[in-house]
Amino acid sequence: MDASVRWRRALSASGPDSLLPGTDGAGEFAGLVGAPVDRPRPDGRLEGVTATLAPLDVILVRHAEPVAVSTPSVLDDERPLSEAGRAAAEELATELEGYRVTAVYSSPYARALETVTILARRRGLEVHVLTDLRERRLSLEPLDAWRETLEQAWTDADFALPGAESGREAQRRAVAILDLLRSRHPDGGRLVLGSHGNLISLMLQALEPGVDYAFHMAMPMPAIYRLTHDGRRWRVMGGHGFRPVEEAE
Repeated sequence: MDASVRWRRALSASGPDSLLPGTDGAGEFAGLVGAPVDRPRPDGRLEGVTATLAPLDVILVRHAEPVAVSTPSVLDDERPLSEAGRAAAEELATELEGYRVTAVYSSPYARALETVTILARRRGLEVHVLTDLRERRLSLEPLDAWRETLEQAWTDADFALPGAESGREAQRRAVAILDLLRSRHPDGGRLVLGSHGNLISLMLQALEPGVDYAFHMAMPMPAIYRLTHDGRRWRVMGGHGFRPVEEAE
């Protein structure tokens, strides 16, 4: 599948406020998540608190492919993008070039910074580093059985190796980022956040409990997800691995 189609479908949403206009939301990666929908009361008003904040879109970007973990003399936090990763990041930036972005934020890790810096520079925007967008630290030491350890961490939210971070702790950190950005941007807009697969998956799971280890392991590099805050709550609107809305409802 052509990359432009893949990314457009991953972010597609129905209605006049669609992030990427001109898509039908019915693709392989597309669609709105089947999130609960506010139902009108008999008087025609929606249940819940009246919105006082302008709508805010967040595009979560998992970094493109970095050089291998085993690359000599390169710490994990400092791994840059591979040649293929740089090409993918350039392509992603090109596909989003025509769409307004209010601000760009990133993890301090090199691979995430490099991925979103390309997009930011084309718009003349600064990349704001948020330390809490860093990847969840599974272990302080290299792990031969990292897949098994990661799966255990997804099974038990409180599991953590010595000195590392549990899934619950990382998820609270991820949700706090959304709260911070919601308060920082009361007038709405569209934010791009560069981060990492495990943390993004935990952030999505806080909103969609069906996100699990298999979802995390299937996430491509790069990957994109759209969240929106309608003035009252966060919702997952689309992204790689979510069903089209007509299947989810």
